[in-house]
Amino acid sequence: MIAISTALNARHHSSARVVFEELKAMGFSEFEVNVHFSEEMVVETERMVATGEIEVVSVHNYCPVPPGIERTSGSGDLFHFSSEDPEV
Repeated sequence: MIAISTALNARHHSSARVVFEELKAMGFSEFEVNVHFSEEMVVETERMVATGEIEVVSVHNYCPVPPGIERTSGSGDLFHFSSEDPEV
């Protein structure tokens, strides 16, 4: 199995369905969901998984983007999971 990350196109769309349909058109059926998904996009993704339309095999960093962070500005460097400082 080879999966593709939604990091490729998630910033360009506000609909998870559009994100996945674009990637499916490239021949992929397994996906990694990345930080640029809003809560609404995650719910849409869950519905697609439940109906068997797609398979999510991993989540890149945190998902959905945290409240207060612009969806297209999400970054894998926003939080430092190894930090002992709870503020970073």
